[in-house]
Amino acid sequence: MLQGVLSEKGMLSLLIAIFGISLGIARQVGLLNALIIVPLAVTGIPVSIMLFRIYFERMQRISKYRQSEPRLVKP
Repeated sequence: MLQGVLSEKGMLSLLIAIFGISLGIARQVGLLNALIIVPLAVTGIPVSIMLFRIYFERMQRISKYRQSEPRLVKP
C-alpha cells in the first residue's frame, strides 16, 4: 500500500498537497507565523527540487535524442 506513496511521483503528489494546505492556512492565519513558514519551507523546497530535476532530465533525454537522430533508421 505504501509503495505508491513512497515512489517519486507519489511523494511529489503528497508534498504538493501538503504545500497547498500550508498555503491555505497561511492565507487564513498570516504568513509571518513561524508555524506556517516551517511547513512551507519544508515542503516547498523539495517540491521545487523535484520539479526542476524532472524538467532537466526531460531536457537531457530530448538532447540525447536529437544527437542520435542522424543515426536513426529512416523509413
